[in-house]
Amino acid sequence: MGSRRKRRAARAGLSVHEYGDLEQHADEVVSAVSLATVRRVCKTLNIALTDLLAAESLFTAAKTIAGVQPPTARPRHKLVQQQRVAKGATISDVANAIGFEDAAVKQGESTDDYLESLPIRVLIDWARYIDLDAGAMLAL
Repeated sequence: MGSRRKRRAARAGLSVHEYGDLEQHADEVVSAVSLATVRRVCKTLNIALTDLLAAESLFTAAKTIAGVQPPTARPRHKLVQQQRVAKGATISDVANAIGFEDAAVKQGESTDDYLESLPIRVLIDWARYIDLDAGAMLAL
């Protein structure tokens, strides 16, 4: 492994193998690691998260989600809860839609830190289900 890859991996808080997997398997950026990890990788590489997602054709597709961009003054987890309630969905409805347990949805509606721990794909699926703007869900 090259020293540049080792330095980048260390700055992103990943092992060299984890970092190498992200380089070699672009889909893992949205499906296998947390949003917080992706943010660290973007910071390490000095690229915007929106640019990375655009390169993966995710952000553009996600931005077409029907729904209103919520005001950004509220904490993200509160926006998620507010949008779920406005849609008339239960916690169980959301959990079933994204393939998680009710407890995970409750935690996501309780703290932004938990939302940061989830893969981008899960967050986009969640946003689609509750008709929340993907940019709001990803805090872009």
